[in-house]
Amino acid sequence: MRALITGAGGLLGHALARHLAERGDRVYGTFRHPPDHWPFGQVVPLELGAAPGLQGMADQALAVAEPDIVFHLAALTNVAECEAEPHAAWSTNVGGTAHMASATRCAGSRFVYMSTDSVFDGRSGNYGEEHSPSPINWYGCTKVRAEEIAQAADPGAVIVRGTFYGLHPDGHGTLAGMLNALRAGRRLRLSPDAYFSPLPAPVLAQRLVHLGQSGLSGIRHLPGPHCSRWAFGMAVAQHFGLDPALVQQGSPVAVATAAVRPVDTSLITHHPGPWPVGELPDHLATLTAAGPPPGEAPAPGTE
Repeated sequence: MRALITGAGGLLGHALARHLAERGDRVYGTFRHPPDHWPFGQVVPLELGAAPGLQGMADQALAVAEPDIVFHLAALTNVAECEAEPHAAWSTNVGGTAHMASATRCAGSRFVYMSTDSVFDGRSGNYGEEHSPSPINWYGCTKVRAEEIAQAADPGAVIVRGTFYGLHPDGHGTLAGMLNALRAGRRLRLSPDAYFSPLPAPVLAQRLVHLGQSGLSGIRHLPGPHCSRWAFGMAVAQHFGLDPALVQQGSPVAVATAAVRPVDTSLITHHPGPWPVGELPDHLATLTAAGPPPGEAPAPGTE
């Protein structure tokens, strides 16, 4: 199989590229900041945005890769950044998706779009595919509109909602920040009343490939185990042999931002795949125990 991954430098893109390369697939990747060397395949130039001239770059990326499947993961995902730079967020998340969906349709490839659990307002939780989106921040708004564009461009596209965690080789990310804080003896204050249903990036990557090759279409939720932010932090501390007493219930340290975040974005699915939801400790075991390098910035909610 030939696959094109946009956002191949991100946490999920890295996991997906590794998985495809290990399967023996031909992998092509696009990057916000292209690396000098990429061990999983060929780097393809691409700039995402709403400018009409960027459609040609998307078309050219498809012409180079000739993919069977396009996994469109690239997006501006920092909620505060999207709130502060709404035009940039819309250009990348909506305009970029429109160009990629159009190019994919013209090339006759399959389109798998990675959306988010942040399309929901977080008031009730346990959202299924049948629930209407109700975003409460600009990031969620851009992702809802991108979902609509992807489906309009290709009714056979797969729109995947979920959230994920993992350890990226560059040592960045929320999980890395949590581990760095705990290893330094700093407390984590995490809410026992904020819920989500995350999957490890390597597990989500495998399920994305399954959906891409399945012939299924439409909106699909890929939830992990339902847990609170505090329960997740406790499981992380226990799995990595760190002090769970440092993981305390409470509100995270306030960060000055205009972005509002939904409280309960837990997902369920009415279209389960050939896999169990699984338990959080089992999912954490899929990650390397090495952890991120020391010295990274702490995650939000630490002190």
